[in-house]
Amino acid sequence: MAITAPRGTQDFLPEQTADWQILEQKIRQICSLYGFGEIRTPLFESTELFLRGIGETTDVVTKEMYTFNDRGGRSMTLRPENTASVVRAYLEHKLYGDPKVHKFYYMGPMFRHDRPQAGRYRQFNQFGVEEIGSKDPAVDAEIIAMAFQLFRELGLNDLVLHLNSVGCPKCRPIYRQKLLDFFADKKDQLCDDCKARLEKNPLRVLDCKEEGCKQAAVGVPELTDNLCDDCKEHFAKVQEYLTKIGIPFELDPRLVRGLDYYTNTAFEIMYAPLGAQSTVCGGGRYDGLIEEVGGPATPGIGFAIGMERLLLTLKEQGLLPPVEKKRPVFIVALGDAAKTEAFSLQQQLRAKGIYAEIDTMGRSMKGQMKSANRLEADYTVIIGEEELAAGQAQVRDMATKEQVSVPIDGIVAYMETHKKDDSFMDTMEGLHRSQYCAEVSEADNGKEVILCGWVERRRDHGGLIFIDLRDRTGIVQVVASPDYEEVSFKKAEQVRTEYVLAVRGIVRMRDTDTVNPKMKTGTIEIRCEELRILNSSKTPPFYIEDNIDVDEKIRLKYRYLDLRRPEMQNNLIMRHKVKHAMRTFLNEHGFIDIETPELCKSTPEAPATTSYRAASTKASSMHCPSLRRFSSSCS
Repeated sequence: MAITAPRGTQDFLPEQTADWQILEQKIRQICSLYGFGEIRTPLFESTELFLRGIGETTDVVTKEMYTFNDRGGRSMTLRPENTASVVRAYLEHKLYGDPKVHKFYYMGPMFRHDRPQAGRYRQFNQFGVEEIGSKDPAVDAEIIAMAFQLFRELGLNDLVLHLNSVGCPKCRPIYRQKLLDFFADKKDQLCDDCKARLEKNPLRVLDCKEEGCKQAAVGVPELTDNLCDDCKEHFAKVQEYLTKIGIPFELDPRLVRGLDYYTNTAFEIMYAPLGAQSTVCGGGRYDGLIEEVGGPATPGIGFAIGMERLLLTLKEQGLLPPVEKKRPVFIVALGDAAKTEAFSLQQQLRAKGIYAEIDTMGRSMKGQMKSANRLEADYTVIIGEEELAAGQAQVRDMATKEQVSVPIDGIVAYMETHKKDDSFMDTMEGLHRSQYCAEVSEADNGKEVILCGWVERRRDHGGLIFIDLRDRTGIVQVVASPDYEEVSFKKAEQVRTEYVLAVRGIVRMRDTDTVNPKMKTGTIEIRCEELRILNSSKTPPFYIEDNIDVDEKIRLKYRYLDLRRPEMQNNLIMRHKVKHAMRTFLNEHGFIDIETPELCKSTPEAPATTSYRAASTKASSMHCPSLRRFSSSCS
């Protein structure tokens, strides 16, 4: 009988992990933007941690945990979620001694004995964040905004936030008694699990998915009507922050989440196109959890996202970008001596960051060329006995079929010059800059323009991406949207500060309330019809702006960046104008611009002064920073 992966688990082959890497990269990018650092906790913990942290009445604890005794007889559990583990680490390492807000994120496998279905497994991967140390409702809004930004940058825009407050230890006992009174004559309608929950934690009854329990809960008192003043104020402030930053939400008084540690804010994010199973993110505040686990009273809040389900959603919606296949240099070796040389050359190329492969299956030349084609090699390098004897290899461009002879010891240098970049970069082919950024004006309204420049700033507003495009003349705003052109919008999602772009678009007037009087081009914007990424950029070591507080050594080291700053560019422009004015003046007065050597050979027989015979000719020499005028003399 063949051994297969356990039910509810799965393998991820290299072709599949490429999608995971795209998602993980985006997650890490967003977490860095919000100041979250990665934490990694053990896959298994003491069972007591989850009993105390998650709650004994939850389905996770009662039905879904993988629990076992180790060789010492201690009860251990594979982690079913990671909030409790993060809290344990927070306490164990005494991070509460550092009076600041601690921001953690994690990605990794969790384990629940659940019924496997599409996007749901017994070993599943979860991305989550925890923000510990602050009760400020702005923190609640911050992590919700973080989740929204992640989803929007992944292309999921039809999002609905379901929001509720589950109260605190002060107001929840009163509501608990109201629930007990409400269900007192309806126990017969409840499932067996809810009958047991009713006495321990009646709030959990509201989370039951059984139809009988749902019917029994019709008309149940709403928790939000029974909040204490502090909880009401907190909840109102969260809503105010969310409204201010444009995140839509629906109040859902039945939302209690599936874990006992939640207090105050509880939320779920739904993606409408998924239908009934539309929840893609859930979380909430847990101000009592750290104290429950044995630490000091410390507020906290977090969320978790099932990564398998998220990837499935992205695939179904066609939102995962195609994986770009790396194209190698394939070295065809004929004979043992040639293979030894090929192996050495392969390692030399790899040391230079160039992907290279050789045949290790003992194939013929024809078979090796077929392998090169299957790998979609950019180049093949052919080395046989004759090539070894001559010290020359044959290099074939697999796209053009052109073949040239290159010295074997020069192959690495040749490939450094000719090897195609595996990362996608656009060119200016078919485009020509129509004008500079700051030259676009209201007079161009409705016209098509082609602009080039650096990205000053990028702002993602979901279905709209705003890019401030900068060249030496100034800045103009570019607006990208899938409604205008989908491919360019996808590229705009990849754009970051100091990327070099070419943009073709239509000039249009801004709405009155969006006019920026501080910008020369503040009344207009460019509707993006085509966007090309000419070059990417790493994060600069300092901001490309005036009045920066940066050590002069850093500025000199990155001189090419420093010269992009408006202050430095203005100096260069002023220098140019002064020199141009001097040349124009001298030219108009009959002077000729000449150049003389910086260094002259000293000879004892030469006269103290050099005469320039010019026969009534005037000469001028311009050398920065001074202007020198040489008088003419007649013989």
